[in-house]
Amino acid sequence: MKSSLFSSEQVFESSCHFSVPKWRNTEVRSAQCFAGIGFLRGPRAFVRKWFEKNWNHTPADYPTTQARPFNRVLQTPHSPRSISPLSMHRNPGSQRRSPVEVIALGCRDGRLLLIALGILTFFWHIAALHARGPYFLGSNSDPDYTYLLNSLNIERGLRPFHVDHPGTLVQLMGGAILWVCHFAATKAGFVADVIRNPEHFLRILACTFMALYSAVVTALACTVRRSGGGMLAALAVQLTPFFSATIPLNVTSVAPEVVLLTLAVAMAAALFAVLRGALIPSSPWTGILFGVIMGASIATKVTSVPWILLPLFLVSGGAAWAAYALATLFTCAALTMPAWPRLGYTLWFFERIATHSGRYGLGPPGLLDPDAYGHALARLLASEPILVVAMLASMAAILVDRRRQDGSARTRRALAGLVVVQVLSVLLVARHPGDIPFDRYLLPALGLVGTSAALSWTLLAPILSRHRTAGACAALLVAGLAAFQCNNFVSVYRNLEVQRDKQASVVAYVRAHIPDSTVVYVYRASNRGFALNFGNDSAGNYYTEEIARAFPNARVWNIWAGQYELGPDTDAVQLFEGSPGTFDHMDWKRALGKQAKPVFGNDLEELCELK
Repeated sequence: MKSSLFSSEQVFESSCHFSVPKWRNTEVRSAQCFAGIGFLRGPRAFVRKWFEKNWNHTPADYPTTQARPFNRVLQTPHSPRSISPLSMHRNPGSQRRSPVEVIALGCRDGRLLLIALGILTFFWHIAALHARGPYFLGSNSDPDYTYLLNSLNIERGLRPFHVDHPGTLVQLMGGAILWVCHFAATKAGFVADVIRNPEHFLRILACTFMALYSAVVTALACTVRRSGGGMLAALAVQLTPFFSATIPLNVTSVAPEVVLLTLAVAMAAALFAVLRGALIPSSPWTGILFGVIMGASIATKVTSVPWILLPLFLVSGGAAWAAYALATLFTCAALTMPAWPRLGYTLWFFERIATHSGRYGLGPPGLLDPDAYGHALARLLASEPILVVAMLASMAAILVDRRRQDGSARTRRALAGLVVVQVLSVLLVARHPGDIPFDRYLLPALGLVGTSAALSWTLLAPILSRHRTAGACAALLVAGLAAFQCNNFVSVYRNLEVQRDKQASVVAYVRAHIPDSTVVYVYRASNRGFALNFGNDSAGNYYTEEIARAFPNARVWNIWAGQYELGPDTDAVQLFEGSPGTFDHMDWKRALGKQAKPVFGNDLEELCELK
């Protein structure tokens, strides 16, 4: 017997207490796999008709108590009764279970635990959203307001202007959600409503994205458990959002990261489907499925490019590879179609990042600085210990399984692909690192940590079960990482609250002490008018008049254009609010002929007087 729990002929055997008959022909195998995939359930009459047409075996070919190839009750021509997953463990003659029995069965096979963890994940993200504070705070407005107004462009039938990531899939999804909100409101002036209440619509977008991510992670974990992957493998998949504090910090943003994490789950689902035999590696349809996911990922954020290598470890044959390449190109082109008029800028931005050093390619020309690259790489690895442990465990699992006679070559290839993708992601991010720790550019690698942990456990479980010392060491390592991560999450939550309160204190000081003074807001200022104007600059400036009407006293200094925007045109302005970093990097003497003197603030936001 193969060691892999995801081999195609052991999927249902490993999830039941009784033996499974060998598949007799391709038609019956396809039919049972089709009926076993929950999200492909067809009408009961259609599936029953298909079975009556293709079931060509006698009752002696199958035992009276069958394995669980079905997800709903089906009547076959050779069975005297309906077969239900809930009626196979006890009391075979009954077709229905009481709610108490259903709950007990769900607790026994782990489904309710996984669903409870999925709900817990969603509410943990809600708690992080609350600790993060309003979106108009200086540390939160970029790029959330940019994606809000570009999504509003999509809802109105206008083209998006923010194409740096390129991020068009996020804008398309946001536009669809805003269209539903507009349709449900059934009233005129929807644009003005979004401008007056941006926080409300940002929270709708964020909660929708968070709910979608939590739901797909839970669905994949339940599928792994139901397909015979084991409870520990399913838990590894379900706990993916908890393997790094970078994930909850970015899931709460209206940005490409949360959509990219959802696509990582889709990529993992396709990988598990290949391993359990639901997808044929040489089939062009398998290549098309991977191509659609890959094209959508590139249209979401270009940092997902390392994923392009993963399907090459899973699909086989020229037809599947060609289908994969064409599907990737077509999907990416179709999803970025709204941004085609800005394609030249997108290519120029990517070319600058590829040929220049520094963040966003703003440094001198060159591929990399060896000293800075090594320092950034070390800091990245130190900031994500679970990612490092997962990659090392994957390499160890591959080496150990290769020495076994009954090893699983397909699982090893999939795990090798995951390791290559994660290592390449880390190496690419080290060239242009973001905020360390909690670098959001590492999310393409972090989103697959649960998948690599599940496959590593699949290969290492037989070894750990026979060698108690190795198993005890692995358990201690997992316990240590869990304790470290719990402490890390608590500190992250407290830091979010501290950042929120610091910025809110500056807002409260302005309202309490200088309510009648004209304050100019610069980059990272905590003000709705500034946040909307910042997003409007990256959305084609379609909403300048609406913002001016909604916030008549908001005065903004554009540090990139070097000019005033919005608000009253007066030279009597003396107070500026923004981040200390913005004030430190600006030459106020050259720009306005004055010097900035701090009046009130902290390390995140300051109120300065120009003299």
